[in-house]
Order: sequence, then structure tokens, then C-alpha cells
Amino acid sequence: MDIPRLLVSTVAVAGLAGCATHARPVTAPLPTPPQREGSSFTVSRAYSYLTLADLKRDSIAAVLVHTTGDRSVQPADEEGRSRIPATITRVQVRQVVWGHLSQRLISVRQLGGAKLTSLDLPPVLSPDRDYVLLLKAFEFHPGVSTGEYYITDDQGVFDASDPAHLQRLSSQGDLPRQISLPDLAAKLRS
Repeated sequence: MDIPRLLVSTVAVAGLAGCATHARPVTAPLPTPPQREGSSFTVSRAYSYLTLADLKRDSIAAVLVHTTGDRSVQPADEEGRSRIPATITRVQVRQVVWGHLSQRLISVRQLGGAKLTSLDLPPVLSPDRDYVLLLKAFEFHPGVSTGEYYITDDQGVFDASDPAHLQRLSSQGDLPRQISLPDLAAKLRS
């Protein structure tokens, strides 16, 4: 091998290695397709949140919401071929606890549905309930908005039926299982 080819090969490998060092861990669940309807599926994660600061870093807002009865179920993929459903629930934003969100009525997308659930994800939002959600914008393609949002990790949803005692719905992870709305707001704003 002559020197110019060796130099080009070395630069190409170094460039690829440099790209890899800037990659962030994947936080989106990677579903395992279910075997039959009425069953459950599992997700695995390449990243887990250890602190509220980490969860905040990957979220655009934390919002107090009230779920409406408006909900739809559709395949989770853009082409409509996935056997895993996505449930889209319309929610009324009652308060932006932290971050920026101008809409007062939004759609929240979650993997799963009434007949297909995951033990690794929080349950699909129930109608006529209050929650605090840490949200990310949902995109099928990077930079192309769908107008929907999804909950940042399974630890980003709290039952808010009693704002003095928010209950995190996920039993996994190290984030607080119970916190008041004012304390959560203070931690997210710091």
C-alpha cells in the first residue's frame, strides 16, 4: 500500500471514530414485537436517567395536564405496518411547570394500548385524570415535527391527583417516587 492511500484510510477511520465520540446514548425504547394481541411487550434501553437534571436536559417542558376522553390507537410506525400500537391521548395543559410550551391542547403519543401493554413503560394515560409529564417533541424524522409529544422516559410521568404528593408511575429508576409539585418545579428550575 502506498503512502497516499494509507493516509486517506487513516483520515477516514479517524473521522468515523470522531463522529462516534459525540454520539449520545439512545433514550427511546426499542420494542420487541409481541407474539399475539392481548399480550405484553418489552423494551430495552441504552440509557437510563439517574437524576432529574438528566431528565430535564432531554425534555422541552414539564407540564401539569388533564387528560380528555379523546384518544386514538394506531400503528406505532409511520408506514402503519407495526404490530405494536401507539396510543395518542389529547391532554389539556393546565400549567407549564418548567420549559416552553405554548399550546393548551396537545397530543401525547405512547407505545402500547388497552390490549397490548409493557411492564417496562408507564401505563397509557387514563381519561379524566391529572398528570405531570416531562415531554419531548415526537418526530418520525429528525427535525420534522409531527405536532405530537411523548413522555421523556418511563420516569417522566407523575400522577397529579394530589399536587402535594405527586406519585411517579414508574417503579424503575432512581428518581423520586413521590414529590410535591412545588418541589418538582423548584428542582427543574434550578
